[in-house]
Amino acid sequence: STVKVIRGHVKGNTFIVSGFAVADNGGGVASGWEELELDFKPTAARIGVTGREVNIRYTRVPRVPDWQLRKLMRFETEEIGGQSDSPVASDFNVLPEMPEIEGEDVVLLAMARESLLKDHTSGLAALGGKLDEGRIHQVLLNLIQNAVQAVGSEGRIEVRVRRGRLQTGSLRGQEAAVLEVRDDGPGIPPDVQQQLFIPFFTTKPKGTGLGLAICRRIVEAHGGEIAVHSRPGRGASFTVRLPAADAPALLPAPAAAR
Repeated sequence: STVKVIRGHVKGNTFIVSGFAVADNGGGVASGWEELELDFKPTAARIGVTGREVNIRYTRVPRVPDWQLRKLMRFETEEIGGQSDSPVASDFNVLPEMPEIEGEDVVLLAMARESLLKDHTSGLAALGGKLDEGRIHQVLLNLIQNAVQAVGSEGRIEVRVRRGRLQTGSLRGQEAAVLEVRDDGPGIPPDVQQQLFIPFFTTKPKGTGLGLAICRRIVEAHGGEIAVHSRPGRGASFTVRLPAADAPALLPAPAAAR
């Protein structure tokens, strides 16, 4: 495997490279990160997979409702994961309608081993790097958008940030930045709450079922946790907890000593 780190900045639609490092090895991704020598800290980083690490397929499917398409793609992903004996992470997009293809859609399906993504995330963290904080903003925007859709034009949404503690995992008890998005909408039934973070699950007629699943993946990649609390008829609250060291910009300033 080959691990590459590229440093640079975005100008318009162009990424301008100002530095890079490459580690060639045959011992896998984890050892590739260990052998990598950097003269800079890869903060605000993004992780990508290329070549044989990612499986991209174009497939033609009948023009079916969104919920059926999600089931077809989930079946395809689970079948490939079963054949390879390794859980697979995936995403898909329906390509623009092609006039020459009647009654069918062309879907672009991208897949990668979940263990591979975890190895890259761990390697980045070992070098003192962290994922792009913009991804956390993506989580916030997604939660607010869901709340807006739940309450309609007459409801109320509250966004709060406070200090707290992680409640699960090996970092339980560590100081955390706690982000809460609350609404006074109709609430979420218990059976639906159990499935909210499962890829392709949705209750929306035109939803993809990927929004909250991606939110959870982003939060967990930052060493955090996300949870939902709701009672039918009494609104819903989504709580994100992130290690304070990885989310200083989110935390309110400590109270001054008296």
